[in-house]
Amino acid sequence: MSQTMRHRRAVNRWLAVALLVAAFGLALNAARGKSPTYDEELHLTKGYVLCKLGDLRFGEEHPLLPSWLMGLPLLMLPDLDLPTDDPSWDEANLFVFSDLFLWKRNHDATRVVFLARFAMPLLSTVLGAFVYCWGRERFGRPAGLVALGLYAFAPNVLAHAGLAATDLTMTCFYFVGSYAVWRALRRRGWRSAIAAGVALGLALASKLTAVLFAPLSAIAVGAAVLAGRAERVRDRRWFLPLLDLAAMWGVAAVTLWAVYLFQVAPLAEGSVPVPATRYWQTALVVRKHLTEGHEAFLMGQHSLTGWWYYFPVAFAIKTPIKTPLPTLLLLALAAALGVWSACRGPRAALRRWADDAMLVLPPIALFASAMAGTLNIGYRHIMPVLPFVFVACGGAVTRLIRVGRGRRFAWGALIAAALGAWYVGGTLSVYPHLLAYFNELVGGPREGYRYLVDSNLDWGQDLPGLVRYVQERGIERVKLAWFGTADPRYYGLSYDLLPSRSLPLRDQSKGYYETYYPADPPPGVYAISATHLQGVYLEGDPYAWFRAREPVDRIGYSIFIYRVEPRGDGPVTLALSNVSLAEAGPAVYSHLRTNDVQVRWVTPEGLIWAPGSKAVWLVGDVASAPRVKSALLDAAPSPGAAEVLGVLRPAPDAEAQIAGIGARSIAYAPSDPAARLTFPVDLEGIVSFLGYEREPTQPTPGGEVRWITYWRVVSAMPRQLKLFLHVCDQDGQVVAQQDVFAVPRGTWQPGDLIAHAFAVRLPPDIAPGRYAVLLGWYEEEGWRRLAVRRDGQVVGDHMLLAPVEVGGGD
Repeated sequence: MSQTMRHRRAVNRWLAVALLVAAFGLALNAARGKSPTYDEELHLTKGYVLCKLGDLRFGEEHPLLPSWLMGLPLLMLPDLDLPTDDPSWDEANLFVFSDLFLWKRNHDATRVVFLARFAMPLLSTVLGAFVYCWGRERFGRPAGLVALGLYAFAPNVLAHAGLAATDLTMTCFYFVGSYAVWRALRRRGWRSAIAAGVALGLALASKLTAVLFAPLSAIAVGAAVLAGRAERVRDRRWFLPLLDLAAMWGVAAVTLWAVYLFQVAPLAEGSVPVPATRYWQTALVVRKHLTEGHEAFLMGQHSLTGWWYYFPVAFAIKTPIKTPLPTLLLLALAAALGVWSACRGPRAALRRWADDAMLVLPPIALFASAMAGTLNIGYRHIMPVLPFVFVACGGAVTRLIRVGRGRRFAWGALIAAALGAWYVGGTLSVYPHLLAYFNELVGGPREGYRYLVDSNLDWGQDLPGLVRYVQERGIERVKLAWFGTADPRYYGLSYDLLPSRSLPLRDQSKGYYETYYPADPPPGVYAISATHLQGVYLEGDPYAWFRAREPVDRIGYSIFIYRVEPRGDGPVTLALSNVSLAEAGPAVYSHLRTNDVQVRWVTPEGLIWAPGSKAVWLVGDVASAPRVKSALLDAAPSPGAAEVLGVLRPAPDAEAQIAGIGARSIAYAPSDPAARLTFPVDLEGIVSFLGYEREPTQPTPGGEVRWITYWRVVSAMPRQLKLFLHVCDQDGQVVAQQDVFAVPRGTWQPGDLIAHAFAVRLPPDIAPGRYAVLLGWYEEEGWRRLAVRRDGQVVGDHMLLAPVEVGGGD
């Protein structure tokens, strides 16, 4: 080999290494600044359980190889707490369990997510090396380098190479499996067959779509036999490639079984045990999912069954395209050159077909399979096609350059360089927001939301960007509607939740869904996910009002920022009781003459309103409202629909009246019943007790005793709370009580005032005497009471009101 040739090969190798390092660095750096996407906390939790405990209980949704890859780096954190004591463990409820694991039991979610993601840039580097090898072996070293260059700067590959998800694993091993079969058909020996079998087994363990390899590998072997391309065929031992094929699939089956820890169990109770049971259960779950359909969005349309043209459209608008359309142009050129070669004669065509069967058939089969399915939720499902495209384009580019050189002009090289510059520039122009990449056919990433959403653009990845945005602009609180499972509070975001899907389980509450009026949104700064902006995964179309307006800003192309200014007659509180906002909204809002409406939900015995409201509108069951409103609100005539609406005006001195009530109130700490508490009384910084009144009647057996209690909201309700008032005898036994949802979770806001009336009926057989009165709040789940604090010190889990003296009756 000449010195020049050795020098060229060395340069080629170093360029390949540089491209692999660049791809690794770009993917790793992009992963650092994004919140976990919709599925990531599920995948990494399942992976850690698998690697730490070897437990397969969470393995039904996806094959297990990606879980192994994501879980192994987490073993470097030995102190991670798995909430196996929670009921979600025994129930195999991955949604609840992963939420506990990542956001509640462990306190460094950023590090956990980054380590789980770290395996994917490494895997992406491995895939890039195989892209280079196949391009080099099939079309020459320059072709391998071109293919690797296209791969290294592919925005869709880079986007998923920075996520702890399943798609890159499938992309890697679908391609590697194809390459291994192709190589095994060209080289004699059992080593090649075993390597191909291992690769096929890993592909099967990555995603169920890899079952396509069964017919594809058989076709490739058949083509090789007919074309006489296999060495053993030339030795007249034509059956030996078939034995190699059988060996490949035998090794593949063992490899798949090993990934599932050689599990053998029945698929259902009473059935015959089978190897890799979880794998077949996953197949059944996926089949059921495909049969039921999945909500999808395409160019303004919604569907549960999808469109046959969904993936062709997605490929056309999310594949890097710059005028003059580099990737698709190269793909078309590769196809044209293949047709031209085939036209040279049937034998040449058969030989070329045998050489390229595993390069052509797998991407075509996968793309066709995706088009025939109903799961139209992301370009990622056809991402395994891309490495094949890059290798084909590498071959086309090198032929184009050769054509130019043959004419003594560098036109081929110049065209290739120009296409490459456009290609790389298009990727870097959207970096690090690679998930939101769209090409110029649809106006780039700013306009992509009009065509595709969900994992094509908006997967819950931009919470850190939103937090930086509100901090830089001094925005104290946003109204949030976003598509993701990460906890916004972890990132320090103060927000009011709007109708959304897949938000943290802690935020799922009916109250949130009943306080937003989509036809006339209240003032504030809104942060709306692109997926929800298009109404995907939501009932109705709650954000059509915003979709008709231009956002004031965008965060990573996936979160749209809107600012709604107040208008009309000033702020009012709309208090709903046993009436949905959808039922009351149109009738009420036609009279309000303002968009500055604070919606609150109350019980018939209570009232809650926002400070500064010029009016309180009562809608629904407000039978006991007169007892509550008498001291604080002035009745005013209803402007209409009297059977539904009632409007009250807050008394100008309502705050002073409540302060006066607190000054006259008497309450004690259970730890020191002789010492009075000073109002307002703090309950864990969540709510403060302002005072109470008791109707001046003489309690008698069988009679009713009434109190009105006054409260101020201090901070957001962490969990659903109940308000209780218990009447107890001298032994501490409850003789009468009332436990109520004073306010549904999510409907109160800091600063709100609450007035709640209790009406407790005493037992007919109660003995005359003095009875203690206990008042406080407790969490509905677990019954834990809020601590009562005095000067920062806990003095009990309830308050003692003035005791009740029960007389002897008539």
